[in-house]
Amino acid sequence: SQNAGGANGTVSGTGNSPTSGVTDKTITLEEIESGINDDTALNITWSYPNNILYELLTLTFSVYEFINGTQLVTDTVKTFSFNITSSNTTVKNVAVSGFQPGRYVIACVQAQQYYQGAVAAQTNQCGLGQTTVNGTSLPQLNLTTSFSNISANQIDLILFWPLQLPYDNVSMNATINGMIYSNYTTVSNQTYMITTYYFLNLSPNTEYNVCSSVNYSNNHVSDSVPGLMASSQNSCNKVKTTSNAMGGVGHLQVNSVLIFIFFIIVAVSSNTVFLMM
Repeated sequence: SQNAGGANGTVSGTGNSPTSGVTDKTITLEEIESGINDDTALNITWSYPNNILYELLTLTFSVYEFINGTQLVTDTVKTFSFNITSSNTTVKNVAVSGFQPGRYVIACVQAQQYYQGAVAAQTNQCGLGQTTVNGTSLPQLNLTTSFSNISANQIDLILFWPLQLPYDNVSMNATINGMIYSNYTTVSNQTYMITTYYFLNLSPNTEYNVCSSVNYSNNHVSDSVPGLMASSQNSCNKVKTTSNAMGGVGHLQVNSVLIFIFFIIVAVSSNTVFLMM
């Protein structure tokens, strides 16, 4: 094993040893979940491509802890690395401790696959996690939407973006029947950035497809790991205007398509590497 940045890693496992293969999919970062009965720990899991055993795979993790989402002040980044070979690809997670309860944590991993002594493939991936408070997981914060007004000629859509999330580069957008509208207002309070979109000059008693999206990233992490931590969340609803200009209650068909692009949650392996920070 190999360690860096004051972190100790231990890997173990057994397996067959077929000929190593080269793949551009070194590993897949799966989940960053809170530690069991430990408010200061997180468990990072990953998976390997099928039927690939490595001559040598180096995993280098960088873990960023955020004091809060609005100030975006980060503690000193925790870094560590270790080597994976064909004899220990059963190792699929690592437990990292030393965080404060309730903190957001962004974990990035750089995977380098070596073949015949040279780097044959490299990937960079990041994910988001949060430590527990008194053993309890905090509610998951995401973009939320609501319709404040549905009339014969107008639909008003409100987007709420939680400021606690550790992203300092956030852009929101809304469309109606595929057309982007620039008529909006944005305000903020201590909890949310709130953007209201006003869709005007609509036809009465007509169904519209109203979609919203948000793109977000963290510039601090992106500077350290270029091209990463840019993600998006999208949702769509069928909304029908009222039948007359005097107003009334419009019809909202909850036919939402919600896409949260970040990481895929899978079962956690029982093979764990423990790192004490």
